[in-house]
Amino acid sequence: MMIGLLMLANATGKPNIEQGSTWQEYVAAMNKYTVTRHIIWFGLGCVLAGIIMYFDYQIYGNFSVILYIMLLFLLVGVRILVQSSWSVRWEIANQEIQPRNR
Repeated sequence: MMIGLLMLANATGKPNIEQGSTWQEYVAAMNKYTVTRHIIWFGLGCVLAGIIMYFDYQIYGNFSVILYIMLLFLLVGVRILVQSSWSVRWEIANQEIQPRNR
């Protein structure tokens, strides 16, 4: 997790850091907003995984066919309704969950 966050921070930071700079200069150049969002989503994913693991897995077997059919309808709906060949941005709770076109 930490290595991934460091790679993300390095990839989204300012590219003007010189060789031999101090670690404080590297931290100052990082894009903290992107790293913070990834940490928040990672934490929410861990909480959701914990909630899902709390329930007996056989309960999910009773609803598996219904969930499978619902997800197939969602996939077909996205394929039919989206007319763009580029990536599409979806906004849920004021958060974009698809990459931006640049």
